[in-house]
Amino acid sequence: MIKIGSLLAFFLFSLAHAEDTPKVNVVTTPNPLSENDSLQLRIEVITVQNQPVFQPTFDAPDFTQVGSSPNYSGRPMVVLDSSGKQVMSKSTAFTFVLMPKKAGALPIRDIQVKVGNQTLKSENLTVKVLPDNSPVPPANFPEPEEEDPNPAAPNYALSSPTRPNANNLPSRFNSDFTVFANLSKQKVYVGEAILVEYFMYDYGDVRTVEVQKWPTFNGFWKEDMELATRFEPEEVYVGRELMRRFFIGRFALYPLKPGKIPVDKLVVRGKYVSSNATNPFFQSFDLRTGQHASQDVTVEVLPLPEAGRPANYSGAVGNFQLKLEADKTKVPQNTPVTFSLT
Repeated sequence: MIKIGSLLAFFLFSLAHAEDTPKVNVVTTPNPLSENDSLQLRIEVITVQNQPVFQPTFDAPDFTQVGSSPNYSGRPMVVLDSSGKQVMSKSTAFTFVLMPKKAGALPIRDIQVKVGNQTLKSENLTVKVLPDNSPVPPANFPEPEEEDPNPAAPNYALSSPTRPNANNLPSRFNSDFTVFANLSKQKVYVGEAILVEYFMYDYGDVRTVEVQKWPTFNGFWKEDMELATRFEPEEVYVGRELMRRFFIGRFALYPLKPGKIPVDKLVVRGKYVSSNATNPFFQSFDLRTGQHASQDVTVEVLPLPEAGRPANYSGAVGNFQLKLEADKTKVPQNTPVTFSLT
């Protein structure tokens, strides 16, 4: 008969042996996918003894890399190594966003990641990309009719004919409230980051704010930067008008393909106080409900230029800064120095 203590010792040894060397796991989602969809390639590395993990590399000739997320490190766990010593085990994950160039069985190969002085390799993957069979709208497809932006309250134009930062403000304001999308840029390359912020403006009469529809951002890979948990106004001057501005949300968008891509609207419902002044001596107030969406915005996305492209180009688009720092610049021999690469 095997004693329980022996079984437990064997289990701990097996677990520790399994975690004693770094491992790499690779997952692609979704698979299969449409040729107009994006793919997330997640590379997870499990390490022990606080080994440094470097950026993975891979070869995906039939995909365009349009984005990536900062590496995520999970909470360290205490495990036993093969000698029975307690060590720290940590999981580090890297996520890459890829856009297929065509339909078919497309390979992702030579997946490697350096951990300490070791190079870990993963098996090659095949992603099934289905052709896009969505119907093409006819050339004479009617344009949708413009909705009345505010049937309960008329538009209100600013009294000041010139305004600073006019591109970052609505051209006209509703008398109850106005929802506005502020984009950092509207002409970019595939994969270049766009910052979009949603605000609501009013003249002090709004009492409650409720988001009816969050944007889905079709055609973009989205990263949530900040979402308001409470809608608290700040007073701002727009020209000579004192208004209130509510921050609603901030997103980073990465366009997945060239073309003109509309930015999805944010829809807000709000309750506001409206005055019923039938005569100057008897004035009553009603609590009314209004609903508005952010304005129509289209982003022009340019294809990445072929001229001058390096042979090892991996798809990163934008402005980048590299910074190397050391915690000490003068040390005795055999004294460790910590380098930080940002």
